[in-house]
Amino acid sequence: MENTSCTTLTTDIILDEKVSLDYNFPHNIISHELAHQWFGDLVTCNDWSNISLNEGFATYSEALYLEHSKGYDEFQYYMIRNIARNYFSEACNLYKRPIVTRKYKYPDELFDAHSYQKGGLILHMLRNYLGNDIFKESLREIP
Repeated sequence: MENTSCTTLTTDIILDEKVSLDYNFPHNIISHELAHQWFGDLVTCNDWSNISLNEGFATYSEALYLEHSKGYDEFQYYMIRNIARNYFSEACNLYKRPIVTRKYKYPDELFDAHSYQKGGLILHMLRNYLGNDIFKESLREIP
């Protein structure tokens, strides 16, 4: 769980070196929660309708960590296998909605694949459209 200036993790996430060779998921969770220190805590949305900014950035950060640590092929595989598959599964089998919406009864209804995975896919699209340098520079600009 991310909190301002502090991320808390359970013992299920922190693994020793030997065990961590067989599991990839803790690195994704850790990179996701740490990304919230910037996107979700330092920079956050005005209301729940824009939660996809927080969760989309954190989800895309998981993939960016894999690109940095394991290479471009692992990054691409993760984008397809985990991020795109989860979003399209929800959109094709359950429902579709805009990533920004004010139509909800409870805020936790917005914590779905549209906010997490679709938000991450849109950031990936922007990165590809703008190019790495401009995309990174745009993240440094705070209005």
